Amino acid sequence: DLTPPIYIEFIKGESDPSLGSITPDKGLVTGETIVKIIGNDFRKSMEGFEGQVLKVFFGESVVDYVYGDNKLVIEDHKTLSVTVPKSSKPGVVDVRVENPDGSPAIPPLKFTYISKPEIKDVNPKKIFTNDTQTEITITGEMFMPGAKVVLGGETKEKDEVKSGDVVHGTGIYEVRGGKNIERSVVGGVIATSITVVDDKTIKVKFPEAFDLKSSSLIIINPDGGISKEYDNFKHELPIPTKPLVLEAIPGYESTVQL
Repeated sequence: DLTPPIYIEFIKGESDPSLGSITPDKGLVTGETIVKIIGNDFRKSMEGFEGQVLKVFFGESVVDYVYGDNKLVIEDHKTLSVTVPKSSKPGVVDVRVENPDGSPAIPPLKFTYISKPEIKDVNPKKIFTNDTQTEITITGEMFMPGAKVVLGGETKEKDEVKSGDVVHGTGIYEVRGGKNIERSVVGGVIATSITVVDDKTIKVKFPEAFDLKSSSLIIINPDGGISKEYDNFKHELPIPTKPLVLEAIPGYESTVQL
């Protein structure tokens, strides 16, 4: 017996959305960056598709259009303003737009999530400024291979950086009012030995340093992610040891030499 053929019918949606650009095309994993998506044929609603809404996907995360909610604003049929959702990990994701009739805008755009490393604890919590042998264990979140660890540095916004400052790295530090705020890590010293054990553990050793402004620790990931300054660490001058024997030698004119 012959098997009857199977027919698959593809039904084209009523709309034909397309994508052109996304600005900015990166932001922190914490989300909240407001991006502008330029394309064509974006639909707020469509006859026959009541109850369905325009959607914007960032990887697997979705932002639905909700009337009165500023998370997704349809400015016109060519422009969307979207607040980026948070992500559990850094990296590049596809950005897709889908109209109420299910028609996807193609090809997808790309958005890069930048890491936000965080230092939660340090062990030991104190070393002397001339100690180059003690290995310090830093624990936290979102550490990446190739990360730098800066001791005694600080973060400055671009307009605060001076010509004589030593800049160890620059990247997105925070999102303020929907805008990415970049800061540079300046000053201090970089660890001479850095081992990224995993995304939660880093082991470091520091060089001798006697003139640092602070003892704060900052992590700079290779994707530009910068941690907040960790201040629960001490980098102190060594305490001089007291002499074991004190000898007094008579000097001239009723003086004593020690």
